[in-house]
Amino acid sequence: MKLQTKIILTTCAVVVIMGLLTMAAIGKVVETALNQQLDERGLSLMKVASENLANPLLDGELLVVQRILESLAGMDPGIEYAFVTGINSPTVVHTFPQGFPAGLRKANPISPGEQYGMKVLSTEKGLIRDVGLRVLDGLDAELHVGFSQRDIRRSLGSVANTIILLTLGGILVGVFAALTLSRRITRPLAALAEHVERMGTGTLDDEIKVTSRDEIGNLAARFNQMTDSLRESIGQLNKRNRELSALNQVAKAVSGRIDLNSMLERALSKVLELMGLKAGWIVLFTPGDESKTTLAAAQGFPGSFMGKKACCFPDCSRWIMPEDVRPVIVHPLGEECQMKLIDFGDGTAPHCHLSVPLVMKGRALGVLNVLGHDPGCFGEDDVELLAAIGRQLGVAVENVRLWEELRSRDELRTKLLSKVITAQEEERKRIARELHDETSQSLAALVVGLKAASTMVNNNEADVDKVLEDLKDGTNQTLKELHKIIYDLRPGLLDDLGLIPALRWYLESRLEVHGINTTMEVKGHPFRLPAEAEIAVFRIVQEALTNILKYAAAGEVQLELEFQEVGLQIRVMDDGCGFDAESVLTGPNKKKGLGILGMIERASLLGGRLQVTSCKGQGTEITLEVPLGNKGGVNSGENPPLVG
Repeated sequence: MKLQTKIILTTCAVVVIMGLLTMAAIGKVVETALNQQLDERGLSLMKVASENLANPLLDGELLVVQRILESLAGMDPGIEYAFVTGINSPTVVHTFPQGFPAGLRKANPISPGEQYGMKVLSTEKGLIRDVGLRVLDGLDAELHVGFSQRDIRRSLGSVANTIILLTLGGILVGVFAALTLSRRITRPLAALAEHVERMGTGTLDDEIKVTSRDEIGNLAARFNQMTDSLRESIGQLNKRNRELSALNQVAKAVSGRIDLNSMLERALSKVLELMGLKAGWIVLFTPGDESKTTLAAAQGFPGSFMGKKACCFPDCSRWIMPEDVRPVIVHPLGEECQMKLIDFGDGTAPHCHLSVPLVMKGRALGVLNVLGHDPGCFGEDDVELLAAIGRQLGVAVENVRLWEELRSRDELRTKLLSKVITAQEEERKRIARELHDETSQSLAALVVGLKAASTMVNNNEADVDKVLEDLKDGTNQTLKELHKIIYDLRPGLLDDLGLIPALRWYLESRLEVHGINTTMEVKGHPFRLPAEAEIAVFRIVQEALTNILKYAAAGEVQLELEFQEVGLQIRVMDDGCGFDAESVLTGPNKKKGLGILGMIERASLLGGRLQVTSCKGQGTEITLEVPLGNKGGVNSGENPPLVG
């Protein structure tokens, strides 16, 4: 049912109910007033009649009483009857032509102590109001007059008809008013419904015209506010969906690819496609030397421009540095910027470019750059989207680098393992060779000498003492050779006295015997390290000193140990020929640096760090830092003091 119909029906119902209530109330009031008026008039007539009836009743003149009653009944057409009872006799004087009705005498008796009584009686002639009055005080005589209710009913009917006519008029007026009001209410509501229907179809640009300041006007204003909020929310949602879609497509482009340049080429192609741009390039900062950059990907440039330095690192005052994490719009391009020389072949040229850092852990690993013909083509949403893509690419670049580092470390571990096995076999060969060439020969000579001495003793030869003395010297030499082999395997000083005496012995026994001057300095308060840490540190220093002996051609070597509260720092310095540390450690042929890489690996197992500083002709310095008490360090408890 329509709202307009509901309003009309409700108005009609209210008017009818109010008419009925009004008719009932007015009818009751009118009836009460007419009855009261009738009672007052009847009592007035009866009082006059009772004064005229008093003497005839006392004298017993019933005929006079009859005439007075008939005269009273003729005075008012509304009087239906009159009769007198009592007078110490059952005789009733009345005006009924057909005889006195049975039971009428007792229909309205006057209560003792009351002067009059009134009661409505239902008769064949309709409702009659019987009014009874005592004629005189002290006399048992009552005058009763019956007044017809027809006039009152007629008056009430007239009032009711009038009220009905007024009600009908009110209904007509109410219907007209309801129709007018409903139109004024339903017209803006219909406009609201139409607007909501358009909203359901996705049309949010239209606004409802607010023509009033009532509740409907407020509702229209609220609908306009809701439309604006929905439009803004849908815009944000579309923006987020666009961003997520772009990030998803870029993620697909970079997923599953280990080659860094190939990955960035695909990512750049997808970015240009999503943004509707023609050209862009990606440069990466060189790890360890962020002042240098390399061109990782470029698309949309003429072939003649690809080799220019501008593609790698434009000479631009607003170029992003590694510590920058926010995108930068460069407009206008500077006079020195080589990008101004680009011609895309369709009559357009770049006038600005957007540089987006590839951020990872608060630093830029590189820069994503896209060219534009107008700075207006880079809206706020586009900048935010490219910033999100930059962060995503930063994570991808870091992952690829970590993967390459992990693969490189695995290759290094494989090579180190091979070197360990080779070193073990070489050590076994060396020991076997030394045992064969020196110890074995010495023992064989000792056996021959003992046989000769035995023969000489049997023959009582005079030179036997000299032969025995030579055998004794040979035995001592053999013992020294065995001790040398044992110390090369593992110096006993390391287990008995600790790191410092073992390193001092190694300097003296391995370098000084070859004419190299050595200096050893100990700083701080020395303490013993755990056994596994001491042997690892000893092997690192041993490898460094062995390399000096083999390759450095050094004249002086300085060994410095500094015991600190947070750990141990060891520096090995020589004045030898030096070498290019970067090319040895990071070059394509890493076999030359396996010894140093092994030292670095041992240091990392201790949770420490080893740094090699060297240049050709300027000697070499190796610094080893071993932390103590940290996770990954050599120990977490107290270290015993150094003894000896």
